[in-house]
Amino acid sequence: MRKFVMSSTALALGLLVEARAEYHAAPPAPVTPPPLTSEDPFAPRTPDASFCMAMDLRTSSMAAVPVRDQGPGPICYASTAAALIDAWRSVYQPGQNAGPTPVSAEHLAILSDLSHHRAVASSGGFVCDTWRIAQQGHACLASTFPPGFGIAEAARLSATLSAMRTPESIATHTLGDRALTCLEGAGFSRSGLITASEISRLATFSADIAFGERVLSEACGTGNRIDLSGSPSCQSNHPLSPGEGYRMLLSALDSSNGMPVSIGYCYSLLPSGRGVRALTWPTPAGLPGRTDRCSAHASAVIGRRLNPSTGRCQVLVRNSEGTACGTRYSRDWT
Repeated sequence: MRKFVMSSTALALGLLVEARAEYHAAPPAPVTPPPLTSEDPFAPRTPDASFCMAMDLRTSSMAAVPVRDQGPGPICYASTAAALIDAWRSVYQPGQNAGPTPVSAEHLAILSDLSHHRAVASSGGFVCDTWRIAQQGHACLASTFPPGFGIAEAARLSATLSAMRTPESIATHTLGDRALTCLEGAGFSRSGLITASEISRLATFSADIAFGERVLSEACGTGNRIDLSGSPSCQSNHPLSPGEGYRMLLSALDSSNGMPVSIGYCYSLLPSGRGVRALTWPTPAGLPGRTDRCSAHASAVIGRRLNPSTGRCQVLVRNSEGTACGTRYSRDWT
């Protein structure tokens, strides 16, 4: 289920961790919305459609992009980056239809962890960092990985592969074959994988980066890599105030050339609704009202519309937790 789940002012209540404006090649002149004049960011205002022209990318660049389910792992940033990549591929590489052949968010998360010298799924990351990694020719098709292969499986498999990297296995040249057998046992198809000799060479890299992560980062080989040649750079913007965040988000949509943009915000906004008080976490002592853990989260914004009853611009958010809403989201966003 994908709904217009929150107003852009809600994202700018000091809850916005970072707004990421993607695709700024030759942008049109942005439309500046009216300034925020009320202390209550949810207060009605006179409707003005000039700063909130209707947009729904589900009928264009996002039409073939699947709704992802990141599972329990902290890979919202990689799932969001994967959605942006697939949207760009759908428009600029129509032969690479993102519907049946989406990019693997799990693989992007592994690459991000590897680039930051972290264990797989040990922490989150950043959309723009992941986008840049993908631009370097490292993004891999999801079809390379076994069905149901998520970040938790990747973490376990990485640990298993790393444990195989012993002096004996390297000296006897058995490491590559053992690792390939392990990958096959996890559901990978040997065709398309890197070779045993390539895996053995990976074992000679510096010990500060896990061998298992290196194997998984190279698992799909060159045949299943995604070419992002000609894709634009990723720009990160950090609003300093609620009003600035509100205008920044709408301006990013205006200049996105029909592509989605990504936003960072407190996850607690989704279940808590308008009553959220997650300004920072840990919340400073003495703040009035309820305090919620922030838990930074990233999602893609894929549309907007003007709410005629409040005069405010609502944004359509594509989350990465599957298609079922259930009790995950506050009724404020339905």
